[in-house]
Amino acid sequence: RDPDCKTSKARWSIQLMRERKWFTTTWEYVAAMKKLTFAKCPTEALDLWQEMRARGMEETPATYTAAIVAYNSRGWWQKAVETLDEMMSIGMAPLRIGAEHALMACEQGAKWQKAVNLLDMLWDYSIIPNEESPSLSASG
Repeated sequence: RDPDCKTSKARWSIQLMRERKWFTTTWEYVAAMKKLTFAKCPTEALDLWQEMRARGMEETPATYTAAIVAYNSRGWWQKAVETLDEMMSIGMAPLRIGAEHALMACEQGAKWQKAVNLLDMLWDYSIIPNEESPSLSASG
């Protein structure tokens, strides 16, 4: 285990959380999913998403957002869009970073109407995507 490697650190910390049974709320799952995605381990983050759902834990904008970011980071834009659809069908909007990743997924799949609908929903919730984000401004 390399203590300076963010992937190694993330995996070690998740293992420790499992051993100590610290996955008791969605907050721990979201924190772990974010850490794994940041450490370039989005597939492992998505394993936690599935585990959380299998446990029947309440899904929140933060949990959906963590999943959308992980799916998009993994390159699975279709799953990111499906997760966005599911979220929107129950009247939830993603947090700003989730919205940015959902918009990137819509761009990858040429889902322009869905992107416009998402922007409308974000406007309703007063969530403004970061226009300075390289991934969002690159196509403009």
